[in-house]
Amino acid sequence: MRTLRRLYVYGISLISLEVVLWGLIGLLRTMVSRQAVGGTEQLAQALALILVGVPVFGLHWYLAQRGARNEPQEERFSVVRAVFLYLALLFLLVPVAQNTLAMVGRGLARWFDVPLNRALLDGSQTLSDNLIAIFLNGVLAFYFFKVLEDDWAAFTPPAVALPVVRRIYRYVWVLYGLGMSLLGVQRILRYLLALPSPSRAVSLGVASLSNGLALLVVGLPVWYYTWGRVQRSLAKDAERRSLLRAIVLFLLTLFGLLMTLGAGGAVLAILFEKLLGGYTTLPELIGDIGGPLSMALPMLGVWAYHRGWLLRSLDALENRGWREGLGHTYALLLSLAGLAATVGGAAVLLSFLVDVSVGGVPWGSGMRERLSGGLSLVAVGLPLWAYAWRGQQSEALREDERGARARRSLLRRGYLYLVLFVGVMGGMASAVRLLFVLLNAFLGGDFAGFGRDFLDSLQFLVIFGVLLGYHWSVLRTDSAMEKAPLARRYADFLVGVVGETGFAQGVADAIHRRAAQIPVRPLAPQGEAIPEGVRLLILPRSLLVNSPEDAPPAWKSFAGLKIVFPDETPGWVWAPDGKDVAGMVQRLAEGEPAGGGTRPVWMIVLYVLGALFGLQIAVSLLMALLGVFLGG
Repeated sequence: MRTLRRLYVYGISLISLEVVLWGLIGLLRTMVSRQAVGGTEQLAQALALILVGVPVFGLHWYLAQRGARNEPQEERFSVVRAVFLYLALLFLLVPVAQNTLAMVGRGLARWFDVPLNRALLDGSQTLSDNLIAIFLNGVLAFYFFKVLEDDWAAFTPPAVALPVVRRIYRYVWVLYGLGMSLLGVQRILRYLLALPSPSRAVSLGVASLSNGLALLVVGLPVWYYTWGRVQRSLAKDAERRSLLRAIVLFLLTLFGLLMTLGAGGAVLAILFEKLLGGYTTLPELIGDIGGPLSMALPMLGVWAYHRGWLLRSLDALENRGWREGLGHTYALLLSLAGLAATVGGAAVLLSFLVDVSVGGVPWGSGMRERLSGGLSLVAVGLPLWAYAWRGQQSEALREDERGARARRSLLRRGYLYLVLFVGVMGGMASAVRLLFVLLNAFLGGDFAGFGRDFLDSLQFLVIFGVLLGYHWSVLRTDSAMEKAPLARRYADFLVGVVGETGFAQGVADAIHRRAAQIPVRPLAPQGEAIPEGVRLLILPRSLLVNSPEDAPPAWKSFAGLKIVFPDETPGWVWAPDGKDVAGMVQRLAEGEPAGGGTRPVWMIVLYVLGALFGLQIAVSLLMALLGVFLGG
């Protein structure tokens, strides 16, 4: 109930704050505007927003502040309040940056004689419009910054909401500043690379240079300041070992490498096309490759810079599962991207050979583009797949504990089954098309183009067949290597079950359904000594409650691991509920942690929200890259 109340109070406070802010901005803009047309409506709208928003915000913010004063541990350091304060700062400071960007963009546009309609953001705004928005957002941001300062001054562990939300807030600003800086560098490079080709430079225009400089002037200081704050915070163990830091660096490194390879592939495609007969002058060639090259160079810098920090961050993680999981995810995603590019390139090349040999398609610019595109896909995808997959395979083929963990990895299994699924679906579609071509010709259908259709269907069937066959053999090899060492580990992991006969038999049956090779030894609750070789004891929690103090049973002196089974105990209510005992036994027998460390749900939700914001920036950069390619 308290959480729902907090969500209501702080949610209304945030929305009404924005309503009041927009009303104040509209009111001041109307007061300084010299336009008579529409001034009455704008004034009425601004006053309406203020008159409605102020009492709503005032009431709910009063309730929020009163709760924070009266119950500091429950309210002041709650997750909802921390999210509200940092979200309010974000909603107030991002418009400051955007309005600053608009002013700088218009100023540079005038400097370079660029029409304002081609300036960055809204060229129709005036200087006063931007200054009013910056001033009001800045004043409110300063107020909430002081509120946060007071909360931090009173902050005491074990509350964790403020540090976690602040960590997410800082990385959001890092991504925001980095995204603007990258787009600025890309636009500047695009303009510079177009200069050798006068026609392309004229079509691109100096607006690319002015807008790129504006993005860089605003974005680079934002990134430099926030990244510096993040780096200085690494003096604290919690920041250095943060999973969020590892995830952000992981995404930046992966995204930087994939974008570099994608843009590099586009450069290769253009070069192959020119080598295959599409001759042009050197200035024109530089202009042609300028689009993808202007994206490849800054993204290469992103990958090279963040890769080293990612390796340090992974080494600092305490949880081995997270370290290995992120490493495997990185390699498998690269492998999947390389495999997709290789398969696509092979399909394009084989289809090209079919069209040239039996299709009767004449050589021309279209065929040249197909051949160069296929060659570039294979040239980029095959080395990427071979490099990433070789490391995963060499680790999985090891016969030690690390190799066993790699083979049991859910990520590896998911990758293999995903590729198998694609192989089966693609093979089915190719086989259906091949049989259709054969049956159609056999039953007297149209025979024109039979050879081309037959070979085209056959080459797709061969490609998906090779894909399916190879990964099926890898999966079988993993299964064969996993059985023998795992069976030995199971056989050496003797489990003792303390309790009545029915309880012991039920636990033994549950364990054997998960791993039949694990030996289970029933033990009486009283009087029976623990046999030598027992690695783990399982006992009902009712035994803990009803155990006599004067005659302590043998299991109390057992120094090994113990699992308490959550059975019903009259008069006792246990919280939280017990975990899956059979699954815990299996994980312990395999040398893994029993439960694998849990995180609060709210922390996971916040991490997901932060990742989604980063994904949005990544998509924006991707759309910018596509715009470079498609727009020339």
